[in-house]
Amino acid sequence: MWNATVNKEVAQKGSRLFRFGDPVFEAMVQHVQYRDFSAVASLDMPAEHLGWACRGQGIWLLFELQVARTESKRSLVLRRELASFVVPVRGDEAKSTPELVEHVTEAAQGPPQVDVEEARRAFVIGREAANARLVALRDEIRAEYPGDEAIAPVPVSEFALAWVRAV
Repeated sequence: MWNATVNKEVAQKGSRLFRFGDPVFEAMVQHVQYRDFSAVASLDMPAEHLGWACRGQGIWLLFELQVARTESKRSLVLRRELASFVVPVRGDEAKSTPELVEHVTEAAQGPPQVDVEEARRAFVIGREAANARLVALRDEIRAEYPGDEAIAPVPVSEFALAWVRAV
């Protein structure tokens, strides 16, 4: 089950619905428009939700993870997960923050200037963390269906990226 979605039917089953006006959805839209990172969405988030000191900055990344069973060119998604990570400026590790999605309503527009090179570097770190989580998710599902070699991860999809500052 997803924690958050843009699909109304999925949201009716208990997930948070992203829509225009929502800071995370707006960040996703900006990210899609500027895939070369020439502009990065920027948010101010409460420090307690980021786990940083006030004025700490970094990148918040959301990835869609899927594990599917493929047979005869047909694929059935067995599990979907929205993986949330934060990478602090000059940090070398992505911290998993699944609860952060629940607090996006407390976000506000962030600083106008962001470090684009830092965003690119953090994206690589976040994507590695998402791939590691995807492997763990695949292993969890394979444990539920021992010996089923048709179960495999779907390549990680980026969902959203935003520069964040702890306030």
